[in-house]
Amino acid sequence: GFTDEASLHEGQFIRSKGAEKIDLEFERLKLIPVEDMTKTEYAYFKTKSREVKGSVVVNFEDLVAGDELQNHILENGDRIVVPKRRQTISVSGSVTHPGLVTYLPGKYASYYIERAGGYSSSADRGGVRVINGITGEWEPAGRAGVIVPGDEVWIPERPERDWWKFAQDAVRFAASVATVYLVIDQATRN
Repeated sequence: GFTDEASLHEGQFIRSKGAEKIDLEFERLKLIPVEDMTKTEYAYFKTKSREVKGSVVVNFEDLVAGDELQNHILENGDRIVVPKRRQTISVSGSVTHPGLVTYLPGKYASYYIERAGGYSSSADRGGVRVINGITGEWEPAGRAGVIVPGDEVWIPERPERDWWKFAQDAVRFAASVATVYLVIDQATRN
């Protein structure tokens, strides 16, 4: 059975039979620079790179509760991995004190950011992401819901602004608009 320290939420059932099958499309995409991929190719590449080969979908919490649909017959070479329950949440990026924060059930990303000393002065508050500890998927903090052990809260830095380049671009744009206006004005006077 499972110990009291088992993280059933993060448990995995991995079947080695069939996991050795090579995904030719994924192998092809590994050779292409990301900037040369279409949106669909990049989305496929990203999700496949997070995938655990041979992973069988099992909810260990439901299995322990008696759900027979979660009960699979084991085959030679199968592995069941149930890590020790984590008691911390990783908070990284632009916070005052990045690191591990003690896990408290039912809390959202904002709670953990506050516990890590709050946002740093360079934080992009609108770009906060929660990285799911099981799937590796990134979600905006507002949609991520309650944080669970294994998740990570990441706060990016605001991109630096080159105000001089911005001013130059604004002057160029204004000059282009003025030129078009003058050309149209001269053409309509003749």
